[in-house]
Amino acid sequence: MTDPDDRRRVNVTLTERGHVAADAVLAGVTAVDRELTELLGVTGVEQLRAGLLALCDIRDRMESEPLPDTEQTARQ
Repeated sequence: MTDPDDRRRVNVTLTERGHVAADAVLAGVTAVDRELTELLGVTGVEQLRAGLLALCDIRDRMESEPLPDTEQTARQ
C-alpha cells in the first residue's frame, strides 16, 4: 500500500505467517547472540562485530576498484 503522504514510500503489513517467521528469526538471532556472548564475552562480541564490519568495508572497496592486470602483476 502506498503511503498517501509520500508516494515513494510503500507500507508493508505482515501476514500471520510473516509474523511467525519474523518471531522465529528474532529468536534465532537472540540465541546466537547469547551463545556468542557466553563464549567470547561482551568485549569479544563487540570486537568480532567490528572486525566483520571492517571485512565488509574491505569487500566493498575491492568490488568498486578495477581488477589488476594479471600479467603485469605476475611480472612484478
